[in-house]
Order: sequence, then C-alpha cells, then structure tokens
Amino acid sequence: WEWFPTPASGSTHPAQQTTRSFPYTWGTVGLIYNSKYVDNVTGWSSLWDPQYAGKILMFDNCRDAFAIAELRLGYSINSSDPAEYQEAANLLQQQKPYVQQYVMDQIFSKMEREEAWLAPYYAGDYLTMVEENPDLSFCLPEEGFNMFIDAMCIPKGCTNKEGAEAFINFLCDPEISGRNMDYLGYSTPISAAKEYMDPEVANDPVAYPDAETLSRGSSFLALPTESTQLMDSLWLTVKTAGGNTSFYLWSSAAVLILVVGLLTIAKIRKKRRIARRGCSRRPDNP
Repeated sequence: WEWFPTPASGSTHPAQQTTRSFPYTWGTVGLIYNSKYVDNVTGWSSLWDPQYAGKILMFDNCRDAFAIAELRLGYSINSSDPAEYQEAANLLQQQKPYVQQYVMDQIFSKMEREEAWLAPYYAGDYLTMVEENPDLSFCLPEEGFNMFIDAMCIPKGCTNKEGAEAFINFLCDPEISGRNMDYLGYSTPISAAKEYMDPEVANDPVAYPDAETLSRGSSFLALPTESTQLMDSLWLTVKTAGGNTSFYLWSSAAVLILVVGLLTIAKIRKKRRIARRGCSRRPDNP
C-alpha cells in the first residue's frame, strides 16, 4: 500500500490515525437481546443459556464466533495457540444445540420480528434494528468485546491516486462524515463530525461508549496462515458435527449414488446407440 497523506480536515482522533490507511467508521460487537424475553444480560454466557434454546442466533463466520468463545474462556481474540482454538471449538460445539441458526444479514428480520431473542452483532446495525423493534437492547459483555475500524486505503499502482485521495478527503470532511454516520448508525472517527450529527445519535452510548467501557475492547490483528487454516477447519467441524453429521453423510451418499447412477445410465444409452447404428448399417457389397 502507498503511504497515506493526512486528509486536509485533520480532525481524526489521534489514536486512530495511521500512515497507510484512514479510518472511515468504527464500532463494537456486542449482544443484541429482546428485553421482553431475556433478562440480566451482562456477558457472552447468555448465548449458552439453555432456557433460550432455539431463540439464539450466532455469527456465521469463524473469526467472530471464535472471538466470542475465546473471550468467554479468558483468552485473547488474537490467540494463535492451537490448544486454545480447540477449547474454543469445544465451547462452540456445546452451544450448538441452543442455536437456531448461524447468520449474518438474516439477523435483521429475525430480531425485528422476534423470531430470535439473542444474537451477537455490530452496534451500528443494532441501532438500525431498534428503530423497527424498540424492545431490543444492547450489551457490551463484561468479558470483553471486539472493537473494529473500517478504513480506506489506496493500492500501489493506482492509476488515479489524486482522485482517490480527493474522494477519501471528501468522505472525511466533518459535515459529510456526520451525515453518513446519521444514516449508517456506525461511529465516526472524525471528532468534528459530531457537530453535524443528530444529537441523539452523537450522544448515544451504544455508538459512543465511555472510555472505561472501551478499555474492555480489543481489535482483530492478522493471524498467521496456519492459524487461519486451523480455525477454518475447526469451524467446519463445529457446524457439521453433532446432530447434523448423519444429514451430511446421507446427503453426500445420496449425491454420490445419483452421480454414479446418471453416469451408468449415460454409458448404457451410449452402448445402445452404438449397437443400433451397427444393426442399421447396410453391409458392404462384395
């Protein structure tokens, strides 16, 4: 990546300034729950509570799912220890009987329509959901949580670097950023943007937790390739093991039988066509 010049606005929070990218939004991952059905949510353990079986949603991506399990176990979300990965996978396997579905964007309709009561997701998206269902609440778990930053960067070899910088500077203009965050629900790293935002949004503790709360947060770092591969493998095992194992085995067997059957039929038909052509061919004259 190219070295990144500081935008003209110069109003980014100092702790979020970088040299190779520029932050556009930031936010947290917490627990969304329906307060009509769920009480006393303080930590990730609620996602393992059997009384909510069938009403729990879980991330359908391994990094976020493993992070929650790692935090429950007291481990870093950037661990590369295979033993800790296995413990996290075991914990996710224990949770599986209580999970209604592993989801991403499907969470919106399920939580808004009260088809599910508990789900981990992004704070900015919670602010969108709560507009449709005011009974939804949000918790940043006591064990810790992921804090993320969406950033922009310019690849080396960019054919219009000046235009890219101008566009990024435009998005980082305090007024533009403020309007965008009002619409998105995510948090702005442009401190001056709050002056242009809806005061209710700019002062929402879900979007802008206090310093003490944020001290429990941590951000993802890039993991070694072997760690990513191990996590992917363990996640696949979690999702396909247990009660669904027979389904996958039977499904695989059924597909294999079908393919073999179709190939066999095709081969038989081919032989018959060859035989018919042989029978209908007139003999050569002597």
